[in-house]
Amino acid sequence: MLTNDSWLITGASGRLGHQLCRHLVATGHRVAGLIHDRPVELDSVTGLAVDLLDRAAIERAIEGSECSYVVHTAGLTDVDDCEARPDVAESIHVTATSHVAIAARRKGATFIYISTDHLWRGDRAFVDEDRPPQPLNVYALTKHRGELAARAAHPEALILRTNFFGHGRPWRPSFSDWLDARLRQDNRITMFRDVFFTPIAAEILCPLIVEMATRGATGIYHAAGSERLSKYEFGIRYAEIFGHDRARISPASVIDAGLKAPRPNDMSLATEKIERFLGRPMPDCQESLETLRIARAEDLLARH
Repeated sequence: MLTNDSWLITGASGRLGHQLCRHLVATGHRVAGLIHDRPVELDSVTGLAVDLLDRAAIERAIEGSECSYVVHTAGLTDVDDCEARPDVAESIHVTATSHVAIAARRKGATFIYISTDHLWRGDRAFVDEDRPPQPLNVYALTKHRGELAARAAHPEALILRTNFFGHGRPWRPSFSDWLDARLRQDNRITMFRDVFFTPIAAEILCPLIVEMATRGATGIYHAAGSERLSKYEFGIRYAEIFGHDRARISPASVIDAGLKAPRPNDMSLATEKIERFLGRPMPDCQESLETLRIARAEDLLARH
């Protein structure tokens, strides 16, 4: 049965946007998705091809919809690509965010901006919402400017900083997709022992986005897992949950990786603020991995 509310998702054919659309449809919500050049591929979702840099087109799309919630998931998530094309990153993360937020405010819709855990220098664990960002690279800088643009255009905006894994898209695999593919191919993998984060499964994050928005949360929240672990530790946990040989995963240092853009070594987020709002703890890594395992098993059954 359909609910009374309607949602509009930007980046609806992307990793998080598509997963959010799936969740909303499965829980009885009406959904429209703004896309660029990839289809949504969900029968119950209306896909609208719109250039997010075309302010007039954005306003027409949002004004012409029935949306009461607008979730802005669209972004350029390749950190090195952002470093190579700073003007493009600025346009997508700042200009487009402002256009969408302004249109949402004029529509009278709640606006939710999906941000990142990448915003600081990485010299402190479990950063909370009050610590001023100190971006190390173009991706982080423009995502932070996107937060500022969202709040300037829509003062009641909800900003959720996160780092998620789960089902990606064929053209944009997720971190866990990449890891799973390598393990299934019997490849040896090196993963960073000195890069830390607080990951959360998209299958948990999506209902959390809906809950936060429908309960009227505003301002900045860290929507992340409660457990801080290295990328290497995450790989070991993943292998154990999904029945792969953990011995094929070796620790390595990010210092030796030769990455183009500088990256923070510690991206872990404190979650006390969102836990107080929700009245419950955020999931640890084990819970997120188990949730992904169950979701994959259910998807496999549905296809057969």
